Amino acid sequence: MSLQNKFTTVFKTPFFEIQESDEKFGDEQLPYFRYSSNDSVIASIFDQNGDMILVEQFRNNLNKKTIEFPAGDVNDKESIDISIEREVIEETGYKCKFIYLGAYRLMLNRTNMKHHLFIGFDSIKLKSNMSNEVGIKPVIISREKIKQDIFNEQCIEQLAAFGILFLIEKKIGINIFDDTWLDISKKLRYMYNHNDKKK
Repeated sequence: MSLQNKFTTVFKTPFFEIQESDEKFGDEQLPYFRYSSNDSVIASIFDQNGDMILVEQFRNNLNKKTIEFPAGDVNDKESIDISIEREVIEETGYKCKFIYLGAYRLMLNRTNMKHHLFIGFDSIKLKSNMSNEVGIKPVIISREKIKQDIFNEQCIEQLAAFGILFLIEKKIGINIFDDTWLDISKKLRYMYNHNDKKK
């Protein structure tokens, strides 16, 4: 089996492609397909009081409403810093300062895109004519409520959200749920002003 498989697009939408490998796999020589799309950006964002700004939307594939961290695809020829700012404004109506946490993958067995993770803070509600995306509603939830929901396996099902919370603790040294917002915001502002990975 080659280490550099070639893929051909067999199905395409404006949002993703299904691509087939030129190699067959397994004893039965079955075809292999991957889901291909642009990279995405995802952020955990906080308002001036330390509450979390999330989005509620109806997911057709799940046939229900979900509560998620703001996220979206990186447009063609768009940098990730422009992308995260645009997505958060479009979905929540807030403008934030961002610290970049890194790029990671989900479903390494079936996809090829990366997910760029951020933390956003010092959020300001914009007073502009820009409307939120249709079908997406921002919701503000306290950190304590999110903590309770996580332990009760409620509210958030977005796996990348838990990755962001883990990275905030391990990379920045902040316990989002137990540290005071005064201490958290001081550390975030310091990192933003001294970190070349700020966005």
